[in-house]
Amino acid sequence: MAFQEGDSEFLLNSVTDDFCWNIVGQKLVGGKSEFSEAIEQMHATPTMKIQVKNVIINNKDAIVEGIVIARNRKDQKKYFSFCDVFTLTNTSEPKIRKMRSYVIDVSKHKQYRENPDY
Repeated sequence: MAFQEGDSEFLLNSVTDDFCWNIVGQKLVGGKSEFSEAIEQMHATPTMKIQVKNVIINNKDAIVEGIVIARNRKDQKKYFSFCDVFTLTNTSEPKIRKMRSYVIDVSKHKQYRENPDY
């Protein structure tokens, strides 16, 4: 929940120097400095809440699925379904080498507005 809590230091210490984040269809973030900038931009979004639905982990990969609830600049509540796929280093203290994020705006779907726990 480091994203939600704004723990930039923890996030930056959890990735490799050559970290690559592909937010599919939106943008590609390469390296720690670009990742740091992306984190700061995300923290500028008011009232972000993350509800994790599933976590799957093995020796070299991890997958996290859930919903992000945030407010846009017009203070409207927005719901985004996400799935993050992580590639980890194969070391005694694994770090994230790659992250691929799939994000879908589901705000118009009634079931998310009425029950974000879907």
